[in-house]
Amino acid sequence: MHASVFFTFLTFLAFCVAQGYGATTTTVLTTSTVSVAPDTFATPPPSYILKTRLRNATNANYPVTDYSKAKFSNLYLWAYHTGAGLNDAVVSSNKSLAITGFLNVTNTTAGKTEGYQEFVLAPNQPDYGFAFTIGTYSGWGEVQINGGAQTPGFYFTTEHGLQWGGADGSEGASFGGWLVCDWWHGKGQSQLFWRNKYFPIADYPTLCNCADVDLIPEAA
Repeated sequence: MHASVFFTFLTFLAFCVAQGYGATTTTVLTTSTVSVAPDTFATPPPSYILKTRLRNATNANYPVTDYSKAKFSNLYLWAYHTGAGLNDAVVSSNKSLAITGFLNVTNTTAGKTEGYQEFVLAPNQPDYGFAFTIGTYSGWGEVQINGGAQTPGFYFTTEHGLQWGGADGSEGASFGGWLVCDWWHGKGQSQLFWRNKYFPIADYPTLCNCADVDLIPEAA
């Protein structure tokens, strides 16, 4: 984890404790109490925007539901400009900010359609894509939407929307879900992160200013 990110994490952790929340307000269920059914692969609309939804308790790796964090639902993905061709992935209740995306399909096997998740930020510009970073021994990492970024292995399921993890098992093998936090871009600009599934939520709990979510496609 970058030093600045780690410092920010500690700052928010101290804030949560000071406010009486503890490290997390998430209700965590053990996997033994959850009946987990396989996800159903889905085909998204040709063109769509992505909207957050609180993650429900049907995922074996992260069985969580915390309805006290409803403010993190129904937020639309957009790109917060940080430099030439560079953007942080953030979400907002302002639908007019939503960026249009599409799945650039590279493979279809046994009903699973996967490819590059790409976005159109402006006319006559190259497509943008997700770029992921994570520090060593970190429970979650940053998500950017950058010009020319080509990250394969995205697909959709009916239960959890946009997922990452290619058929070859290399791209997105550690992906464990999406996380949104009120972070360094301020109020109304919640930032998107991704969880490392090899770091259990019981040991890396969701902070009071964050929520585990799915990204659900909505026809553009």
